[in-house]
Amino acid sequence: MRPLSSRISDSTNFFAKPLTKSEIGFIIKIRNRILKESVMYLKEMTRLNAALNALYMEQDDIYSVYAAHFGLSGTAFWILYAICESDEVKTQNALADAFHMPRQSINSAAAALAKQGYVALEQLPGARSGKALRCGRSGSIKVCLAHLPPQA
Repeated sequence: MRPLSSRISDSTNFFAKPLTKSEIGFIIKIRNRILKESVMYLKEMTRLNAALNALYMEQDDIYSVYAAHFGLSGTAFWILYAICESDEVKTQNALADAFHMPRQSINSAAAALAKQGYVALEQLPGARSGKALRCGRSGSIKVCLAHLPPQA
């Protein structure tokens, strides 16, 4: 590949003497091109981020309506979704971390679901805090939700 300038290709000599007007012009031209492309990409990323946020909010609204249909809070719905669709043992602390929700919100919703029989809370051996959650009535969220009466 051909060097841009004999001085640029030899880094030891690059700062030895002042840049010529043509070299300064070349550097400014490249800088402006980079800035223009950066602004273009930033605008595109902003547009895509806005579209993604709109889809996320629409999806969240759909799940909220679905949860309300069964008389569940959003937190209770996500607990059922997480534990009934996975074979892994989920703890209250792990769900709080995964959903970026306060532990108290997860613990309160889990206690309410356990009281209604939809989940079972189990103390893990050797663990002082954070109980494991299991689907109480079945292994499928569809069957869990089928036991919930729809709310008018």
